[in-house]
Amino acid sequence: MCPSAKAWRIGIGPGNVTRSEWQQKSGNALFDNAVKSAVQKAAPFPQPPQFLVSQLGHDGVALKFRP
Repeated sequence: MCPSAKAWRIGIGPGNVTRSEWQQKSGNALFDNAVKSAVQKAAPFPQPPQFLVSQLGHDGVALKFRP
């Protein structure tokens, strides 16, 4: 079975990752570290539309990773 991981990332304001937390790790430390690194290196993000800024700042964005 292929590993998969779920992480939250929030990129508000200038588009930086302001918070990154696990929702579910894959159980494979090498894969999980690569996911964490990818989330951190993904910035800068484009500014979200104004009507989404508040929701994204509160809820964040769920991302699912698979190799």
